[in-house]
Amino acid sequence: LWNSFSSKFPEETDESAPKTIRAVVCITRHGARFPLKPFPEDIHWPVKSEFWKTYGGKLTPVGVIQHEDLGKTMRRKYLEEEGLLDPQDPDIGKYVHVFTSNSDRCLMSGQAFLQGMFPDVPFSFCSDDQKIQHELTGIVMRVQCDKDYTPVLHGFKHNP
Repeated sequence: LWNSFSSKFPEETDESAPKTIRAVVCITRHGARFPLKPFPEDIHWPVKSEFWKTYGGKLTPVGVIQHEDLGKTMRRKYLEEEGLLDPQDPDIGKYVHVFTSNSDRCLMSGQAFLQGMFPDVPFSFCSDDQKIQHELTGIVMRVQCDKDYTPVLHGFKHNP
């Protein structure tokens, strides 16, 4: 997409100019998750309620791999190929911001993404209203902890 866009502005695509980055926004839902409840008449899922209390709606191992792979793809593009971020920069946390809802599957998806993109960079969590402590190193994942659930990416869920 970028190459097709940039070719429309040849005077602005000087290959000798150093590359810079203004922003990259990656919006994604959580990875693959277990169903929230058993399906009637389906013999492929456990029927015991304890299973559903423990795993219902949680991220699956496949979901973890999906987000690790997404992080690795972003790492290849922005760190290795383009060289636009240096994961060894002690100020990396000033440049990389992660926001997630308070849902277990979303927290785990964000964690897996960071592990894929920045495997050697430490990260920590803080609530969205908490001031980030200066002594925290690495990347801080901000967690939306208010009581109002805002299903930002559910826009098409209830459409006919």
